[in-house]
Amino acid sequence: MNKKYFSVLIKDFISIIILGALGAFFIFPYFNTEFIYINYPDWIVHAFRAKFLQEYGLSSWSHVWSNGISLWKAYQFIPHYLTIAVSQLFHQSIPRSMVILIIGLFISIHIIVYIALRFLKFRPSTAFVCALLSFDMAQYAVSIGDYSLMFGSTLAPIIYYMWIRFNKDKLQLVYPYVTGLLFYIHPLLGFLAINLWACTVMFTKRNILSLNTAMQAGIIFATSSLFWLPIAFKNSYLQSGAFLANKYFLNLTLSGFDYFGLSLVLLCCLFASVPLLFMHLKPDENWIKILSAFLLGYLVLVFVGINVDLPRVINQFQYTRGVVYIGIGTLFVFAPIMERLLSIKSLIVKLLIVVIVSLSLVDGIWLTSKFTPAPSVGYDDPISPYAKNQNINLSDGRVWSNYIGNASYYSPLTTKLPYSYMTHLEPNQIPIRLNQLIAYKNFDANIPQSNLDRITNYFKITGTKYIFFDETSAFTKSLLASANAEYQDEGKVSTDKNLTHVFKSNWESRDAVMISQDYKTNLKHFPFDLDFSKSTDQLQLDNYTKAFVTMLYQPSNIPLKIKYPTQDSLTVEIPPNPSSNLVYINESYDKEWKATYNNKDQLIQSTGPNYMLVSLESFPAGGQLVLKHVWPTSFYVSWFFITTIPLLIIFNIIMNHIIFKPRKKVKEYV
Repeated sequence: MNKKYFSVLIKDFISIIILGALGAFFIFPYFNTEFIYINYPDWIVHAFRAKFLQEYGLSSWSHVWSNGISLWKAYQFIPHYLTIAVSQLFHQSIPRSMVILIIGLFISIHIIVYIALRFLKFRPSTAFVCALLSFDMAQYAVSIGDYSLMFGSTLAPIIYYMWIRFNKDKLQLVYPYVTGLLFYIHPLLGFLAINLWACTVMFTKRNILSLNTAMQAGIIFATSSLFWLPIAFKNSYLQSGAFLANKYFLNLTLSGFDYFGLSLVLLCCLFASVPLLFMHLKPDENWIKILSAFLLGYLVLVFVGINVDLPRVINQFQYTRGVVYIGIGTLFVFAPIMERLLSIKSLIVKLLIVVIVSLSLVDGIWLTSKFTPAPSVGYDDPISPYAKNQNINLSDGRVWSNYIGNASYYSPLTTKLPYSYMTHLEPNQIPIRLNQLIAYKNFDANIPQSNLDRITNYFKITGTKYIFFDETSAFTKSLLASANAEYQDEGKVSTDKNLTHVFKSNWESRDAVMISQDYKTNLKHFPFDLDFSKSTDQLQLDNYTKAFVTMLYQPSNIPLKIKYPTQDSLTVEIPPNPSSNLVYINESYDKEWKATYNNKDQLIQSTGPNYMLVSLESFPAGGQLVLKHVWPTSFYVSWFFITTIPLLIIFNIIMNHIIFKPRKKVKEYV
């Protein structure tokens, strides 16, 4: 083996060992923990979705959230399947498997940066210094609590490397295909890759209107269609979540950070790349200018977006959550500068490099210790112990709890909750207003009776039977003080961290009702264009709900027995000689629900706040109404693209690189 090659190999090995050891040192507090605590439920909600996938696989529907919801809309399922794989491989719980993956991601990102830069022909010393700088991203430390966002951030160096290769006329079909798949890891990573692709198309000598460009665009949109098709072509009502698309939310994602969630060192490195925009570079270094301009533009967008309310179509991408991509991209554009600095023999330059390395390490230790979420021994969930102690089946009614993540993961998957953690993709309007009345209303003393009445109407329309409030909550005090006839005091549930009070509704849950013909005209759906930031629209929905509940509980309407045999089906028992053919079901409406009554297809319509109404066509002596949710056609079309496009790529490689090999350019000598 060549001595020079062996020497470089030793340097690479030592560099990777040092980077791995530093990463392990920074993430060491997680080595023996099972849970991670953050003050919002993202982390444990990810655990729930992995648990759901492990239990039910590819189920098109779930009864757990929001009176029924499709968990697959805009869904990043790859991290959850990886979690399941780790759980089964190492026989660990899902939360512990998540922690294991987080440890691996945190350690690996710095090594990935080093390897990517080495593959780009930068010297070991250059790659090592830039990899050390990758510790200086506060937003990356925070993304541990977001989980899927951390997957996106960790894989970003690979995407930058692939894009650079793509910019050099390599991976011409592979890069677009991978870009589409990135949406199933995290949409921000997908948008990053798409924007980089667009920059290459626009700022190189490629023909924008060429067949090759059209094919690449087609591959991106086809491969990512499992993410965006369910949103673009709605099968039911979808709340678009205005709060997630304004400057206040964009500011919230950066609150508590200095330097936009990066560090002063990294920002200085980014601005140091500005002169490269005006320098003459080699043709194969054109990517440096494009990437520098892209990163600076991204930074300007962030600065403008948190100070000015940009159009909603732009803010909807929540780009401030991806500032870490600016930091990672900076490592690549700063590498050529560091390469030149390392080649200079000046003592001052060497001292400058030492200062950069020292600052990056100090910053890395400070940012990691300050912003990484705290390890935890576990989460509290009062629902499961209450159900166990009272020996009751929670599936006979829905359950309200302030802790959506805990309730989803720890409770049995047969538990049904009247709201979800997908505010921007709610299948009906009720959860948004219910959250406003409970979670976002701060009362120090008793709750006004008018508010209690409103909440009761929403509990009735959602079929909520058990309500869990914190013992110190104003709602608990008000219900106990008023001796409200609508609720039964079930006492306290004590867990390690919380004391919760349980109330049980005294009304009969009407999850399925045979509606008298007298009220047929009342069965119309609510308007779907209400703006919940306006008090007038809030009160309008309150009045609609009150009137609908009043109609629903009329004595002439007959409650029916409903069962949920699977997550994507339900059954309703129709009595002999039914008095009406109108069957109301408070499960969220979706076009993919199919109904059969005694094996005959039936019509399903949207009613009320986007719940379901089945009009029976025949009146035999009783029978069973069966509703089954199926995948939309687009689901199969998307999977067809995802699985067959690799064959196109392989065929292209065989034809262009094996059968019809490109001719080598012959140098001409004069």
